[in-house]
Amino acid sequence: MEASSTKLLPKNLGTSEMKVLAYVLKNGKAAKIISILCDKKGSYFNEIQGKVAGSKTSTQEILRSLEKLKIVSSEWQVRHIDNGGKKVTRAVKVFTLTKDKEILLEEYLPLIKKMINS
Repeated sequence: MEASSTKLLPKNLGTSEMKVLAYVLKNGKAAKIISILCDKKGSYFNEIQGKVAGSKTSTQEILRSLEKLKIVSSEWQVRHIDNGGKKVTRAVKVFTLTKDKEILLEEYLPLIKKMINS
């Protein structure tokens, strides 16, 4: 456990990991999205949008940039969604953290959440 912790210290991070952290910490909406994905291990767009608020267009742009940076991946799934008391089946795009970035972001999650709440 200690070996992985020292690997994730700021002085030991590579350029790629530093870019990921810089982007997430610089962009408040990206930080909120990362926080949601770390907590829930995956979420579809409307769940994310409901928690981050703001415009849907900007949320979609942030998600696209997170995918481009290979921080987040997405796939289509069939989900049963509660729609005003009725269960409906929908195809939704589910977003999850990529495996290699998940470890890094979960390690820095307390810092990300502190930044969101301040």
